[in-house]
Amino acid sequence: MLSDTDLLCYVDKDELKLYYLSILGKSSKLKGMFFMNERQINNYLEIANVDSIQVLNYQEGYMMFMTDIEALEDEEKKILEELGLKQKFVLCFRKYQRGFMPHPISLDEAKHLTYLMNNFKPTLLHIRDKNIEPEDNKIITRFFDESIKKYKTSNLDAFYPEKEIFKYEFDLKNELSDLKLGSDIMEIDFNNYLPVRLDSFKDNNITRLPIYFSVADTIKNKIIKFDSINLLDYKTKEDYYRHICLELINLFKDIRIPKLVLVRDEFSKELLNNLGLNIEIGNLKITDNFIKMIIEKKWLNEIFRLWNEGLYC
Repeated sequence: MLSDTDLLCYVDKDELKLYYLSILGKSSKLKGMFFMNERQINNYLEIANVDSIQVLNYQEGYMMFMTDIEALEDEEKKILEELGLKQKFVLCFRKYQRGFMPHPISLDEAKHLTYLMNNFKPTLLHIRDKNIEPEDNKIITRFFDESIKKYKTSNLDAFYPEKEIFKYEFDLKNELSDLKLGSDIMEIDFNNYLPVRLDSFKDNNITRLPIYFSVADTIKNKIIKFDSINLLDYKTKEDYYRHICLELINLFKDIRIPKLVLVRDEFSKELLNNLGLNIEIGNLKITDNFIKMIIEKKWLNEIFRLWNEGLYC
């Protein structure tokens, strides 16, 4: 029986592209299906290693699920009314994209999903009829077998394209060369988004998410810097990342260079290598707990408390 951690793969013989499908739900409790391409799959595989509060930052793809009609967008409800459909639960599709709240799909995306569903259907039927079970380190794959000139489904060795890491090089290491090394261990996070709806971040009924820049002192167990940022204030992503580096330089000039910096992913590590810091990838527990407070709408009172105790600046 398939579960969230099991993936199916379809190899498009014409485009030579890989597509993946995750069955959401355990045992017979099907919650939905999540479709991904070969670029999106790597983020999905990292979900198991991140705090649940950060899941939205790692889900990229298309979800299909049943939902109460009241949970739909107003435009979707209007379409159902025009079609005369009155059932309480309907099949719903949502696009998951980094930097945005999940939103309805376009007509072209609907056509593409129809194509994917038609090509994953034979695999699902094959699993059901042949009672195929997932195997460790393998993935149930539908591919075109040239020797028989038709598609077949089989358990193949799991294959995921290598994740592409974009590198930005800023010559800034000398900026910290004269500073003393402290004993601090800091969490630095600047490449994830706050999963909260802000009206000022809405474009064409699609809600953009603010990116945040956070620095936490793990020894003192406190957030020492937190900014919510609109990326549209920068001409390019490169301008934003350079801004982050310069902000960190100014911060370290005030409080010394940390002994160790913890970041969330390989991209963040590569970027901060521009500053010549000692960096490791790890869990950002203080940062994620703070994000949870923001989402739970307890953050204002918490920030005031931290300010009053001199723990937040």
